[in-house]
Amino acid sequence: MVPALVDAAAVGLAPSLSGAMFNKLKPGPGHDAAEVADHQRARIDRAMVALSAERGYRAVTVRELSRLAGVSSRAFYEQYAGKEACMLHCHFALVRRFLRELATADAAVDRPGDLVRVFMRALGRDPRVARLLLVGPQCEGEAALEQERCANQLIAAQLGDGLQRCTGVSELPRPLVDGVVAGLTGVAIRRVLAGRTDELLSAELGDRLSEWVSSVASDQSSLSQSSSSKAEGELEERAPSGDLALLLSATAKLAVKHGYSGLSVRRILSAAGLPRRRFSAHFTDVDDCFAMAVEGRMKEALERSRRLGENASSPRWGVRRSVAALSLEIHRDPVLTGFCRDWMGAPQAVALRVAERLTDCMGDLLRDLSSIQVDPPNEVAIEAAAWGTWDALGRELRGTQLTDLAPLVSCQLLLARSGQIEEPTLSLADGTASARAI
Repeated sequence: MVPALVDAAAVGLAPSLSGAMFNKLKPGPGHDAAEVADHQRARIDRAMVALSAERGYRAVTVRELSRLAGVSSRAFYEQYAGKEACMLHCHFALVRRFLRELATADAAVDRPGDLVRVFMRALGRDPRVARLLLVGPQCEGEAALEQERCANQLIAAQLGDGLQRCTGVSELPRPLVDGVVAGLTGVAIRRVLAGRTDELLSAELGDRLSEWVSSVASDQSSLSQSSSSKAEGELEERAPSGDLALLLSATAKLAVKHGYSGLSVRRILSAAGLPRRRFSAHFTDVDDCFAMAVEGRMKEALERSRRLGENASSPRWGVRRSVAALSLEIHRDPVLTGFCRDWMGAPQAVALRVAERLTDCMGDLLRDLSSIQVDPPNEVAIEAAAWGTWDALGRELRGTQLTDLAPLVSCQLLLARSGQIEEPTLSLADGTASARAI
């Protein structure tokens, strides 16, 4: 009998990580070559999932994989061309299994909140599987990136279609559904990366997210179809002063020109005109410098957007006006445009670390502008809405131009169900807005 690809009870990592992790077939007659090969492949797959979660994909070696799976190196290469092929197979198999589980749950539930709980619990059962599903295979190369993109799209589509069905509203705007899915996924990713996967199993988190998602069915707010003119020109940058500002400015310009792969300490220092010791005084490595450069630009854009929202006639109009303004800020800044569109080619682990910081900043913006009266406020909903906003911005930036601001702010409609903010009709064309009570 071939073992399951991942069995949470069986895939325990010994502290020493030495010796075979999984039982071989019992010796003796009765096992044909195909059965033995299938059993070996399953053990290799389970070893790959466990090892990559513990140490990271790059640290995994074929020798260690073979030892933990209880197979020879020769047997490994009879199954896979190398460790990348093994990892991609594991990732694809887990995605298929997860999609089947979501499809089964979708058929069995009729409320969006129940589907949300199933989604979170399915991820929370095994941190190793959750990391691989949400963060991706972490392999280099176009094939791995394409598989990761495809997997993310399939999971999002499955969950989104289920949520749309459960709401009972066939005309639920797809941008709103996409924002909800991105919010749920972002909440899960943050907890998985922080080693808090067990929180995905908690009733409190499930209830908070279910409350947030269920609001879609009971609050069908219309989306404005107004358009705004495409942002023209670029931001006028002030000349940086001080070592830190020079380093961050140099990093931003290099990232725009060459992408993340073109960054190095030597290049950054050369562009900034500073000695090596000045870099070490501010950053631990290039990743730290890159993260701070992007975060700094985004904080400046958020602050300018915040000021615009604070002058609005109502809290909800302020939220939508700020997010709309933020989209224009990002379109005008090549650093922010590049990061929101494709992370400038940064490894996902680095990009997600930056994304977490930016989500916190966005959450602060929403919290401040929403004039929240609920005590305590649904902080998980605010976090999910922030993730959804970034996803909407990225989707818009991957388009050819900014033609419809509604998708960028649609996920903010979900905050209204707690009586936190009122909804306006957005029209940036003439600069007016009318508020409608929820």
